[in-house]
Amino acid sequence: MPIAVSPILDWPPRPGATLRHIFSMMLPQGMIWVGIAAVAWNFFTPSMERMATLSPRWVLEIYVRNVVMFSLVAGALHVVLYVRRVQQQRYKYERQWLSTTNREFLWNSQTRDNVFWCLVSGCSVWTAYEALTLWFYANGWIPQVEWSSGWLYLSVLTVFTSLWSVTHFYFIHRVLHMRWVYDHVHYLHHRNVNPGPWSGLSMHPVEHMMYLSM
Repeated sequence: MPIAVSPILDWPPRPGATLRHIFSMMLPQGMIWVGIAAVAWNFFTPSMERMATLSPRWVLEIYVRNVVMFSLVAGALHVVLYVRRVQQQRYKYERQWLSTTNREFLWNSQTRDNVFWCLVSGCSVWTAYEALTLWFYANGWIPQVEWSSGWLYLSVLTVFTSLWSVTHFYFIHRVLHMRWVYDHVHYLHHRNVNPGPWSGLSMHPVEHMMYLSM
């Protein structure tokens, strides 16, 4: 069946379709991610004073926070759709359920394999990038902009980030499908021909470093 793709990179450009796509990205899904980010920043991020000095303790705190956030989102979807199977087969493209006997996956289990790569590799790379950015931020090596004074700039940046994420993903994905990179890195992600909630970030560490570098 035909599946619509993002019009952002279409040529010739389609401004109307692009604007509609941006609004569909931001409302409501994008605002949910913004809300989660706001909660994480305001309640579960170490103080700037602590982060001015690079320390394993506060980096570990951020890693645990990221693991919990990721597990709550992916884990909730997994329980609803694959444990309780609330929707049964409705809206499911692949009729089979997640594999529990496939030797391509760690421990022969697709779910356990995906959870491992998401939390051990994915959250580690995510935390490393975030901790480095926050360390720079706390030391004034990158500018600090508050919503109270820079709300317009930050609002535009929020929308631009959605646009940039599509462009970034496109070019990273083109590189990942080069023969050598695919055979040694991207293959791990593509074992999930029947994806579940944990499959999206189930990747090789090198792919995590590329994909999360946005």
